[in-house]
Amino acid sequence: MKHDPARMWRDAIALYDQGQYAPARVLLTALKPLKPNHPPLLHLLAVCRFRLGEVNEGLSELQFLIEKNNELLSARIDYATLLNECGDIEKSILVLRDIHRDYPLDGSVGLNLAITLAQAGEWEGFDDLSRQLIAQNPAPEILWMRALVCLSYGRFEEGWPYYGARWRLPPTAWNTPRRELGLPSLAPGTRPKKPFWLWTEQGIGDEILLASVLPDARKAGFDFIFGCNPRNIPLFQRRFPDLPIRDVTTTTRTDLPGIDLQMPLADLTALLRPDSASFGNQAAYLQPDPGLRDTLRQRYESRQPGNLLVGISWDSGKAARARQKSTALADWLPILQTPGVTFVNLQYGYTQPALAEMRSKFGIDILHDSSVNPLGPTDPAAAQIAAMDMVITVSNTAAHIAGALGVPTLVLLPATYGLQWYWFRDTDQSPWYSSLTLLRQQRPGTWHPVIAEAEGRLKQFIAARRRE
Repeated sequence: MKHDPARMWRDAIALYDQGQYAPARVLLTALKPLKPNHPPLLHLLAVCRFRLGEVNEGLSELQFLIEKNNELLSARIDYATLLNECGDIEKSILVLRDIHRDYPLDGSVGLNLAITLAQAGEWEGFDDLSRQLIAQNPAPEILWMRALVCLSYGRFEEGWPYYGARWRLPPTAWNTPRRELGLPSLAPGTRPKKPFWLWTEQGIGDEILLASVLPDARKAGFDFIFGCNPRNIPLFQRRFPDLPIRDVTTTTRTDLPGIDLQMPLADLTALLRPDSASFGNQAAYLQPDPGLRDTLRQRYESRQPGNLLVGISWDSGKAARARQKSTALADWLPILQTPGVTFVNLQYGYTQPALAEMRSKFGIDILHDSSVNPLGPTDPAAAQIAAMDMVITVSNTAAHIAGALGVPTLVLLPATYGLQWYWFRDTDQSPWYSSLTLLRQQRPGTWHPVIAEAEGRLKQFIAARRRE
């Protein structure tokens, strides 16, 4: 059967846009003999190689392509982005500055440069450029970017006013459903005086983080029905037994008698966390199932009596940003060789190959409890985390659960690309969770110094426990 090059090209682009780089590469490679000098094809093929692990090859091909075709704007932007992702943020900024000089009125170019300046810690450059971009065209992407960067610098009074731009972003950038249920909105910054529908809008971990304002909301006398992800309902209900809690995905307006107003949880967080001082000393605000916690702890301790229990989680997902937050379990070898510790797998997803590799290559047997599914209801996972003496994790849901429970935790964070705004910058403490210690990369993509610091802190923790 004869192949249709036009259809193959459309299919390749569709796969590429969906992040399915392996099948996209197959189609693009098949098309290359038919279009050997087609710059858009060579552009996508180079990015596919990078995304599939051929980092140097992909970068070299992309660099060669744009040297021959300097007018390929999207390829030049992608080249700068990939440089940033692999740790060369200085060169990424130089490339973006060159593009910005060539296309001073292109908002996407200015946006990319502003974000990269912020990631590099160049606040003044970011501040000047982002204000210029907003003055030229206050597009939601630019407003949202300024919100996140200002918040990451702890400039709450500058960041929160722009946070509402998220609802104007395209679905590819913000695909969370609005659960307003046809109810009028409370104006941002307005303290509610009547009962209202408070609904969550983000993932499991972010929901737990933002819900840390619920105790303050209750103390302030706010009257609300709380809608959250059904996975979190048992965990929240135990902590707030008299708070009406609903499944945010299925609740309808008829389920909310007497409610005439609504507010997303992030807006309540902005109201109650207007500045750094408003955080106070964030103690644990959630409570595990005590029976299950104790049962799990007894089971794990019986394996090697006298050992400390340390839960570990090393991966944050498969998306590009998540990959920057993730590590390989093999990189944790210095930590996992620490004596006197039983390491417990808290990682979600299919972890058996990684665990088997550690067992066969290094003789390290990490405890895996198949009765606890981190991708299921969070209550069992919370009990498991509460059973730990310490948790060591990358930036994922385990970090939020551990922090909300008050478990001593080391969080391994990327330097720039992939760093979430709520971990802020240049601090090893989290205002959201007092039990967390933040260990940061100094250079993007370089985890070994962070692992070494975590190893040292774990040994200090063990020594302190033995002195008690």
